[in-house]
Amino acid sequence: MSSSIHFICRASAGIRCLDPKAGVYESEAWLLAPEEIGALEDGEVFFHETKGQPSYFGGSILGIRPVDDSVAGSDARRRCVITLRSTTAGRNVRWNPGGKVHGMAWTSGVVQRAPAG
Repeated sequence: MSSSIHFICRASAGIRCLDPKAGVYESEAWLLAPEEIGALEDGEVFFHETKGQPSYFGGSILGIRPVDDSVAGSDARRRCVITLRSTTAGRNVRWNPGGKVHGMAWTSGVVQRAPAG
């Protein structure tokens, strides 16, 4: 199983294309804890308008980097940029019910995704 994370990201806010030929994008500035960053290495990210709608965009995580290194404490959440390669499999994915689903949730948190097939 691989790790994944879902975000509510309306109207593609903060997503920009770095390399259209390679399908490489970045999305900022997501609030993540160090353990979430580590768990998402080689994982997937999915962007949704709402939790009730399938993802409109997503793909394989290529890297995660903090926006600002000046953080109090090594366990503090920090704003991060996620670099990803867009994939067809990143579209039309339902919000993972194994993650956070309450009304105020803007992210699923890190969830395990079973391999396809």
